[in-house]
Amino acid sequence: VRTLIEIDDDTTLLTNAGGGLLQLNRATNETSAFKVSTNGVWREPTPSTMLLDRTGDFWLGDGEGLLKVDLKTGKAIPYNFENDAGVNPWGDDPIEVFEDRAGVIWVFTDVKIHRYNRKTDSFKGYEYDTRLTPERPTDNYVKVHEDAQGIFWIATTDGLVRFNPNNNDLKRYRNNPQDINSLSHNVVRTVAPDPFDSNILWLGTKGGGLNRFDKQTETFSFLTEKDGLPNNVVYGILSDDEGNLWMSTNNGISRFNPRTRTFKNFDKKDGLQDNEFNSCAFFKSKSGELFFGGIKGFNAFYPADVKDNPHPPRVVLTGFQILNQPVSFKQKDSPLKQTITETKEITLNYDQSFFSFEFAALDFTE
Repeated sequence: VRTLIEIDDDTTLLTNAGGGLLQLNRATNETSAFKVSTNGVWREPTPSTMLLDRTGDFWLGDGEGLLKVDLKTGKAIPYNFENDAGVNPWGDDPIEVFEDRAGVIWVFTDVKIHRYNRKTDSFKGYEYDTRLTPERPTDNYVKVHEDAQGIFWIATTDGLVRFNPNNNDLKRYRNNPQDINSLSHNVVRTVAPDPFDSNILWLGTKGGGLNRFDKQTETFSFLTEKDGLPNNVVYGILSDDEGNLWMSTNNGISRFNPRTRTFKNFDKKDGLQDNEFNSCAFFKSKSGELFFGGIKGFNAFYPADVKDNPHPPRVVLTGFQILNQPVSFKQKDSPLKQTITETKEITLNYDQSFFSFEFAALDFTE
């Protein structure tokens, strides 16, 4: 699943790996093609971004432009952002459609940030400042977070971008190998606020792990696999009502406690569609249900329903070795008089000082 969004309690829209928009009936688990009509021509869109705004308008963007779709009739109004190829050779296709706190619709493309005017039913584009990056400013993955001050924090494939919509000012944060307090990796997949501290942002990167950004000091620190993160590629970050951050990675889903900086990791044996997930395929519904899309489908769950097992498994000895050789009670002159699982004590000779045990935890929850 490449993108997904919940329309209501019964319906989820998603794009599959081969392209095409599908409508999933959650009650029956049946899917059907979702088609749109533009100027009387019906087609199956392959959106890279989707948004159901607070007015009920459904927006989707794909390689053919931006569409505002009537969910009841399927009829769509197209919005095409023309691009001056002489100035910028890249396309201006929608990468991310975003609704801010005031209900304003923004469309982010490779070339511009477009602001929607509902009164005129039109968009105004603001070009990325080429001084930030002399080459292509973004790529096919952009995710946006708006903080309490109305500042946009944009995850791009060339670092973290700060955008102030009041004065159109942009600032880019990138990795600096000589600065330990800089961003750990330039490819940023997602931005999420800290549940407890409004000055902190958490960033998922493609290879640099999880980054913690302090907006006041403009410094970064990061956590990686050695700190308990299941994988250094973090695609999506969603918060729950308990103050935890849930993140999809290339090796399962992790629940992160920002206060204790600890991770609880989940993989296929816990019911995930696969251990590998996808960029941009994550969503939190109004009811608090979390959606994460991956290479073999998607997972949807309520965080409160994910319970830790309070009973640690019983540990038993399963093998005994001397000088790296297995020892059986059936062997002649064996120090074992019965199986290792039933043995209470062992007496060894002076020349049997190098020994080891094998053990297992009796956990059959797989």
